[in-house]
Amino acid sequence: MKIITMLSAVIVSAIAISSYAATESGAMATQGYLSYGSSTAPKDGDYFGGPHRWSFGAFMDHDLRPVTIAGQKDTSWQNDRVMAFVGYDPLSWMTVQVGAGSSTLNLDDGSRDGKTEWQLALRLRLMEYMIVDPPVGDDPYYLGIEAMGRYDHGQSEGGLGNIDWNQYDAALTVHLSTRPEQVMIADKIDIYAGPGVSMLNGTRKGFISSSDISADQVIGFVGGLVLTLGSNFSIGLNLADFGGMSYGGEIVFHF
Repeated sequence: MKIITMLSAVIVSAIAISSYAATESGAMATQGYLSYGSSTAPKDGDYFGGPHRWSFGAFMDHDLRPVTIAGQKDTSWQNDRVMAFVGYDPLSWMTVQVGAGSSTLNLDDGSRDGKTEWQLALRLRLMEYMIVDPPVGDDPYYLGIEAMGRYDHGQSEGGLGNIDWNQYDAALTVHLSTRPEQVMIADKIDIYAGPGVSMLNGTRKGFISSSDISADQVIGFVGGLVLTLGSNFSIGLNLADFGGMSYGGEIVFHF
């Protein structure tokens, strides 16, 4: 119940911010254009909420954070994931994603075997405001707000006992992007950052007894960079800090 409440709070906050921006946009009509996600594709034909409803990709990440095991805090949790995923846009402003792959957990409690981890994610593109006359450069900029939620389930065998865990992530991010006409490196450059919530809980089943596992820090920060190369290929890099610096990268094809 706590997880659902926190995820709902992130999405509701994003909608409130979007509504305020919509109210204020009337006085800034000469500077930009405010648009909300709808069932119609953007006129620019960009993959982001555009005509490419399906996506397929892979990502690698290194998740580092302090956790509490059997009442002992500040235990280092290091999880290295390699996963493939498929996404679908039922609406131009919504992406549903399912993924599966391998994860290798390290708790400094002995050798552990890599096991399968699976993932379910939801991304909402809540608002996009086009700055027609930017203060720097000739190309227009786009200011957007997104909300995301993600659930991961993983297992690990070995060490001082087998571990079964669940991870719940949510974030509300502000995006600043541009579609440069003169730079041929990328068709779109997107930088984003914002607050996040990450909750982890699990159980380590030892030979004699079981121990509960929970994340020490729930509130944190996320950020990243996405480069769109051509109309259907993108590369992304991301960072997250929930008591430890996590990082990762992904490649995505849109079709």
